[in-house]
Order: sequence, then C-alpha cells, then structure tokens
Amino acid sequence: MSRRRTPTASGKRRARRVGPGAQLTRDLIETGVAVPAVVGLRLARMAEPLTVVNWLEFNRMVVEKQVAAMTAAQAMFAETLRLQWQAAMQFWPALALGMPAPMPFSPTTAAGRRAIDAVLRAGVKPVRQRVLANRKRLSGEALRARRTKATGTGTRKRRSG
Repeated sequence: MSRRRTPTASGKRRARRVGPGAQLTRDLIETGVAVPAVVGLRLARMAEPLTVVNWLEFNRMVVEKQVAAMTAAQAMFAETLRLQWQAAMQFWPALALGMPAPMPFSPTTAAGRRAIDAVLRAGVKPVRQRVLANRKRLSGEALRARRTKATGTGTRKRRSG
C-alpha cells in the first residue's frame, strides 16, 4: 500500500495508508466526470449544420469507441499475462520439488486484490486518457468557436504593420 501524508490536529503530517484500489477509484471518478462533458460537446456539435469538420468528428466518435475498447482489452490481456508469468515463477520451485504450490493471486489475499486492481487499472487507463484528451480538445474548439461568433472575426492571423 502506498502512503499519503495528511495533516493531523497538531499540524504535523503523518502517513495515511491508501488502499490498492484508490488510484483506480480516482481514475474512474475522473473519467465519469469527463464523459458527460464530452457527450454534451459532441451533441452541441450535432445541432450545428453538417460540415466536413463535423462529419469527421462524427466518424471519429464511432472509431474512437472501437479503438478504446480494443486498446483496453489488449492492456488488460498484457497485464494478465505479466501476472501469470509472475505466478508461474513463484510456483516453479515448489512444482519442481514436488511440493504443494501456494495460491499467490487468490482474490481473498492482498496480493490477489492488488493483481485484480492492476488488471482493471490497465483497462481503464487508455479509456481515461482518450476521454480526457477529447474533453480538452472539444472544449478548446468550443471556446474558439464562441470567441469567433462573439467577435465576428475568423481565425485568420491579423497583419501587423
């Protein structure tokens, strides 16, 4: 478990234990907050007249979901293979000597919970990155469009001199 410093009543900082699922929880909350913003920005775009830029964005919406699902599945598969290799390396000495092998990744043990958390984090990470990048990109475009409408100017550079 990792430790995070938290202030106490006396003002001193003391270490507080953070469980193995804390990072996964933060990632899921951050993704859950960003998704409605992305959906809203894309729906606002659907209300606009169809242009080439909008058409490309709609195609991107569909393809991104497929790519994110495949990337997440591949990341989870790779993490599972890594954990299986790690378990095999722990089992090998016991199996070679004919002794009963321990269960290192049982869901009831701390190692098992960390393993499950690692696989889930590997699957959430690419989806989270894509959602946050879309929110940043789409909100930036929405801001530029609002500025353009408000000022009545295009996005061309002004001549100096």
